[in-house]
Parts: sequence; structure tokens; C-alpha cells
Amino acid sequence: MFTFFRKRKLSLLLAILIVSLLVLFFVEAKRAVKKNGELVLDPISRAELESLPQQEKVLKGMVLKKHSATKVEHITPKKCLITFDKTWFGNVGVIATRNNHGQRLDVVLGEQRDGEHVYDSLKQKKENIAYAKTTVEVSDNIGDASYANLPRRRIPGGYELPFDLKGVVPFRYVEVLDGCYEGIENDVYQVALTYDFPGDTGYFKSGEYDLNRVYDLTRHTILATSFAGMYVDGYREILPYEADAYINQLGGYAIDSDPTLTRRTQDHLLNKGTWPTEWIMHSVFIAYTDYLYTGDLEYLSRHYQRLKARTLVDLANSDYLISSSNQTPELLESIGYQGQKITDIVDWPISERDNFATIDDRGNLAAYYSKLVFKKLRLAIVELFPLPNAAVNYRLDLEGYVDNSRSLPEVNSVVNAFHFSALKKMSYLANALGYDDDAKFFSNRAELVKKSYHRLFIDHKTGLVKDAPWSEHSSQQSNVFALRFGLVPEKYVAAVLDSILSDRSGSVYLYQYFLEALYENGKQNEAYEIITSSGNRSWLGMMDILKSTMTTESWNFKVKPDMDLNHAWGTAPLNIISRYLVGIRPIEPGFKKFSVFPRDDKVDNYESIVPTLNGDILFNKIKLKGSINYHLEFDGDMSAKMAVNYPDCNNVMLSDENNVSYYKGGRVYINNIGPGKHVFKLSCRDGDR
Repeated sequence: MFTFFRKRKLSLLLAILIVSLLVLFFVEAKRAVKKNGELVLDPISRAELESLPQQEKVLKGMVLKKHSATKVEHITPKKCLITFDKTWFGNVGVIATRNNHGQRLDVVLGEQRDGEHVYDSLKQKKENIAYAKTTVEVSDNIGDASYANLPRRRIPGGYELPFDLKGVVPFRYVEVLDGCYEGIENDVYQVALTYDFPGDTGYFKSGEYDLNRVYDLTRHTILATSFAGMYVDGYREILPYEADAYINQLGGYAIDSDPTLTRRTQDHLLNKGTWPTEWIMHSVFIAYTDYLYTGDLEYLSRHYQRLKARTLVDLANSDYLISSSNQTPELLESIGYQGQKITDIVDWPISERDNFATIDDRGNLAAYYSKLVFKKLRLAIVELFPLPNAAVNYRLDLEGYVDNSRSLPEVNSVVNAFHFSALKKMSYLANALGYDDDAKFFSNRAELVKKSYHRLFIDHKTGLVKDAPWSEHSSQQSNVFALRFGLVPEKYVAAVLDSILSDRSGSVYLYQYFLEALYENGKQNEAYEIITSSGNRSWLGMMDILKSTMTTESWNFKVKPDMDLNHAWGTAPLNIISRYLVGIRPIEPGFKKFSVFPRDDKVDNYESIVPTLNGDILFNKIKLKGSINYHLEFDGDMSAKMAVNYPDCNNVMLSDENNVSYYKGGRVYINNIGPGKHVFKLSCRDGDR
């Protein structure tokens, strides 16, 4: 009898424990679930909102643009699917007419379609793809406009959306569930919220169809993701990050010379830095680029002390190489980081790190496996209910726990490549502000870092860059960043180029630096082939396979299952086309002097406009039989130097408005070009050609 009651007591206790765990998991999971289409506030924004004064902070410099439907498909007399040309962040508007006034339309807004319907990302457990089921209460007054009822949303910085918008969602499709009628496409329109780029003159159009498609994809992404009034990552988080902001900045300057979005983002991040070590140093990259494009010393000086700290020189060891393991609370305060610690990232997502060297950090196996079992149990429970959004979060947490049980080397080649570049840029900025001692210090420190880098990271057997001093592994990331920042000894450049071109791994973020490294080292044709390639790791694939009209967070869902479809850190081709293929970049701050160095062997004809604060620069190419004509036009207080090439030609004749010159080796150099319209004709004089 005693044994019977003891067993019953144990069973009861076990049942209570299981029920308690279920309740705990249910409550926790419930907190993680989003309402349909709701954009949940990140913790930083939520804290900002709580500290805001009573008056609203409304975003300035924004504009609403209306886009008409391109297609309507009637599914039933009351149900239809409306398609717009591209995805924008915004809302759907409905004009009250005799057909619809006073009615309520049940609608679904979304980025993707699934047959005759908007793709139901909630049902498919892919909440990272936008889906909002809601209603539009059409006005009784004919001619008035009404918007769909979207959840209220404030964005990073604590700003309220302008134009009385409660919320926005990225969408291309509107499914009318009830209330559709003939001619509805004339009354329904897409309302896009974007920054009002004052110039928006940046332009490129060539005779190459795929190149034009990639340019248009990346250009549209920069415009569409400006809805937050600063550079944010994408729909999944809607947060600013320094690395994202830098690539946004480069793309933004290819479209418009206005620095407002860059500076609003930089101002925010310098006080609310993000966790990756390399991201912190990207603030120096942003400041350097801002100064080159604007020449504004006053803005630079405002943040000078914070930028000095963000070189992370205080993390240096006795070899002058930095390690995030050396951080202190004082350092974190000096760089404007409010978290517990910064952490190296190398590349993101983790699956894209090309097996970067790691240190086993599992330590206490009992603790590791108990946490692993807990995380697996938690995931199983929320999938059982089902709670799809919580399941996505917990699945990613489980994957991250397994991946991060192996930590990155304390001293690694990627972080120190960024450190080297940040030191060089900081030396330049210090010199511009007249801080001669600082300029000398950063310059000298960069040389010391370079010496240690060569000694500890270069594998002299292979000529490649190692991930860590003790490692024999040479990842794509180690070699790309070292090559881009000038850390590969000249005698090993060919080996590194062969390696990175044979690998082709890495995230869309890495490809910003990958493409730059190729163009900087004479591999422009290979870079062009990458930009215009197809498949599931390409920009054409984003459009043709993923059916996105913006660049995506990652190459595909296999690489990152929770990626979003509107991530501007994937827009590298936009700035690469402007800065390298067309080849227009500032030499002196504020574009007082600029270079024209096209690497355009693969493109016979194009027209381009590069905007600057001093006016637009127009540059066109026309290739004819036996000659190449370049047209350069600009006004304002600027001058240019130019280097153009006639491929596969050893003897080139240059004809311009003033004279005829001859050059050996196929490349022509022209200095001190002043404002006005200029035509340069290259003719090949090899034999009868």
C-alpha cells in the first residue's frame, strides 16, 4: 500500500512539473508571437519610446509616392489578386467611388504570391516574409482615400511615422478576400513611404540586359528601404547596423549626394552601437566616406573622439593586433556600446563563414547537453501547439547555440584586417582636422599591425592568409578582407586571387569587399561575371528564383531560413557599378577632384550619371568598329583625372578636342580635366585594326 501511494505521489508531482513547464513555455511563447502583420518593436526602440516626452517625434524629409496596379486577377466575383510592379514599404490606399464607398474590404498584403493568393507566411512558419491580413474601411465620401488598418509602429530613434500612417509593411500583392469588383485596379493603389531624395539623379543604363536588371534591383532596394528615415537592415528586425549602414551609404551616394540618411544613422549608432567587433569599426569607414563625398569637416569633428575609440586600438595586445577578449567597461563606454560585450562576427550568417577556424568552447559537457536538451524540448512544445512564430525563434536559437558552442579565435585575421583599414582611415581623418600627433600615431600603428599581420597570418607555404596564428585553415573571409585592405604581400596576390575565385563562398555582405578586391587587383572581368551570374547564389537569382524585387538578406533560404526579402546590405553591385565599372570616385574631399577610371571591358555601351554636391557627373561610353568614344561632362568647382583602356591593344591613339596623342600598352592617362563637355576617342593602331 505504501509503495502504491508513493508511486501515485511521484506521478502527481511529475504531472504537476510537466503542466508547470507547459504553462511556462506557453506564456513565454505567447510573448514571442506576432499579431498578423505586426512589426514588433526591438528592445532599443522600446526603451527609447518609454523615455520620450509627451510630444511626438515625427520623421522629417519623407514622402509618400503612389503606384498603380499592374495587374488584377479575378478569382471569384468578390475575390481578386492585385499585383504592383515592385515591393515597397507602405500601405494600400483605396479611393472611394460609386462601386465601393462605405464598404469594408477584407484584404491581405504580402511580398510573395502563392498561386492565386498572397503567400501566407504565418501558416508556412516564415514570418520573416511580410504578410498582413486586415481591412480597409472605404470612406462614404466619393473621392476620399482610405488606408488599410495596420498596427501602430514607431521606428529606431523613437520616431513616429509621418502622414498619419500608423504602420507600414513591405508588399507587392494585395488579395481582396471580400469586396472585389470590376475596375477595382483603378481605385486601389500602393502607397510607398520613402525618404525624399532631393536629387535622385544617379543613373546607369547599358546595352547589357542582365547588368541593367541587377542595377535596377539594387537601386530600387536603396530607395525602398529608406522608409525608416535612416538605414535599417530589413523587415525581419528593422534595426540599424554599422556594416549595413556603410553599404547603404555607398549605394545612397550612387543615387543622390544628400548625406542626411547616412548622418542620421551614424548619429544613432555612435551612441547605440551594435555587438559585432567589425561593425564598430565600420563607423570609421562611414565617417571617412562621408568626408570624401561632402568635404564637411564640422560634421567630422563633432564625432572625432568617438571615432578614435572605434578604431578599437585599446584592444591591442603586445603584437599590436586586437582581440575582443581584451575589452573593458571603460572601452565599451568610450565606443558608445550599451550591451555587455562586443563579439567578432567574421561573416553572417554563421553558415557562410567557410569553416573559419574555431576553438572548442563546450567546456562542461554536462551543462552543454542539459541546455541543448532544454532548447530542443522547448522547440518541440511550441511546434506542438502550434505557435509558428515562436517555433522559428526557438529553432534559430537552437541552431545558434550549437554553432556558437565553438568560438572564434581571440586573435583572428578578419578583425585585424578591419583594424588595419580603420587605422589608415583614421590617420587620414586626423590629418584633415589638423590633429598631427594623432595622424602620425594611427599611421605608425597601422604599419606595426601590418608587420605583425604578415608575420602571424601569412602562410608562406601556400601564400594564403590564415584564420588565426595557430591555424592552418585559410577561409574565404580571411583572404578577401586581407586582399581588399592591402595586407597581402605582392608576391602572394596571384595565389590569393586564385583561391577566392575558386571558392566563391561567403555572404552577400562579404561580396561588397570581394568585388572591390577583384576590381582593385585587375580582375574586373571576373567581377563582372559574378555580378551578372545566375543561380541560387546570385543577384539574378534573387529576382528569378526568389521572386523578390529587392535584394535579400542572404543568397537563399537554405543559407538562412529566416532571411527577409528586403535587405539593402545586399546592394553591392549598385555602388560597384558606379565606383568601379564606370569608375568615378572622389580623390579630394567634397569631389573637388575626382578620378574617372572605368573597368568596363565587358560593356560596350552605357550612359551614367554620378551625383555630387557640386553637381552631376555625366559619363557615357560608345564602342564602334575600331574605336571607343567616351563622353565626360560636369560643371562646378571640380576637376578630373582620367585613365581609360582599349582592351587587347598595344598602341592606342587618343583624339580629343585639342590634340592627338599616342600611348603604348593600351591605357591612356589624362590629367587636369576642367568643367565642360569632353569627348575622348580611342583608336587602336595595332596593324590594320
